[in-house]
Amino acid sequence: MGVWQTNRYMWKVDLIEQRKKHLDTPVQPLPNDATFGNAPEDLEFRPLELEGKFVPNTTFYLYPRSPPIDMQDTKGRVTSGGYIYQLFQRPNGTSVMVNRGWLPKADMEEHMKLPDAPSKTEKIVGLIVQGEEEKTFSPPNEPQKRHFFWLDQPKLAKAMGNTEYVPVLVDQLANEDEARPVGEPLRKMKQNYLGFYMTPWKHAMYAGIWYTLAILGTGMVFHRFRSTARRAAKSKSA
Repeated sequence: MGVWQTNRYMWKVDLIEQRKKHLDTPVQPLPNDATFGNAPEDLEFRPLELEGKFVPNTTFYLYPRSPPIDMQDTKGRVTSGGYIYQLFQRPNGTSVMVNRGWLPKADMEEHMKLPDAPSKTEKIVGLIVQGEEEKTFSPPNEPQKRHFFWLDQPKLAKAMGNTEYVPVLVDQLANEDEARPVGEPLRKMKQNYLGFYMTPWKHAMYAGIWYTLAILGTGMVFHRFRSTARRAAKSKSA
């Protein structure tokens, strides 16, 4: 296990370094024909510009989810809320599923009651990300209620009305040069994508624990056999 954790440590360090390089690349346009099935892996976590319109009546919610950064309000730390997903149609007719950001639970519930207003053509910048895999105890999604517990990318596309192909999934980035307007969803910044629950430091710590246990175990076995050998030698001499 110590060797495995060491390998994981090295892999995680390389992963973070590679992701940093991708995040620091200049903004480039998303290829016109990009879909879930053909988008190059090398595009992931590179800033991409999209132009188009958000499609009314294609809004879905991924919750419960914690905020992308620590939030404070007058009642204390806000920890419950969810992400808003909406279909974004580009001038060439292709679609993209966009994570528009996170809202606290109360604001999200109010957002659900509002009709989707017609949108104007706009440009947004975001990162291609992947959906999630269903876990053993994942509850079933409820697309009929516009509610997803886990991010099933193909099912979300179908719920949004996209049945010919599965669009790419894009997290809309926060504009770090401007203050977030009041009431706007909270969007992730680039540095949010460099954080992992299992950090390289944790891998190193666990590797150290396993190596220590291995050394202690080896020492105990050696001590036991050495003691047994001494007792056997004494018995023979007696």
